[in-house]
Amino acid sequence: MKRSMFFAAVIAVLCFSVNTSAQSKYEIKDAKKAAKILQKDGWKTDGGTRTIESCLIAYNQLAANNELVEGRSAGIKDNNTKVAQSLAKQNALREYVQMNNSFFEGVGNELEGKVGDETIDNITNAVKSKFEGSVEGKMKVSFVLFKTESNGTLSCIAYCYLSSAAAEAAKESARQQAMSEAVKDAESVKDFNASVNEIIEAGK
Repeated sequence: MKRSMFFAAVIAVLCFSVNTSAQSKYEIKDAKKAAKILQKDGWKTDGGTRTIESCLIAYNQLAANNELVEGRSAGIKDNNTKVAQSLAKQNALREYVQMNNSFFEGVGNELEGKVGDETIDNITNAVKSKFEGSVEGKMKVSFVLFKTESNGTLSCIAYCYLSSAAAEAAKESARQQAMSEAVKDAESVKDFNASVNEIIEAGK
C-alpha cells in the first residue's frame, strides 16, 4: 500500500513537471514572438541589460498568482520617462477598474427592488471608487518599455500586476463598505419620510 502511494506521488510529480515544462516552452515562444514585434515597432527597455524577451517571460510567469494589466501613455515631451511611466501606470489602473465593471454593477443590483434606481447607481459608483482607491497602492510595475515617436515625443507601456488575493480582498472590502453606507442612506431617507408624514398628519 505504501509503495503504491509512493509511486502515485512520483507519477504526480512527473506529470506536474511535464505540464510546467510545456507551459514554460509556450510562454517563452509567446514572449519571443511578442518581443520581435515590439522591437520592430521601436520599443526599448529602460536601460540595463535585460531584453524585452526576458522581461516578458518573467512577466508572464507572474500570472499564476497575480492579475496582469498593461497601461499606456503617449505624447510625453522632454523625454520625461518618470512622467511617462506614471501616466502609463495610471492608465493600467483605469483599465483594470474597467475590466471589473460587471462586479460593480452586480453589487448595485443586489439591492434592486429594495432601494431606488438612483441609490443603486450611487452604490455602483461608490464600490468602483472604493475599489480603485484600494488597489491603487497595491498595483506594481514589473517593467516598462519606451518609444521615441517621429515627432520627438515619448510613449510608454507599463506592464503592471496586482496580487489576485489582494484584488479579491479589495473587492469584498469595497462591496461591504458601499452596501453599509447604502443601507444607512436608505434608513435616513425612511426616517426623514416618516417625520414628514407625521408633520403632515399632525397638521390635518
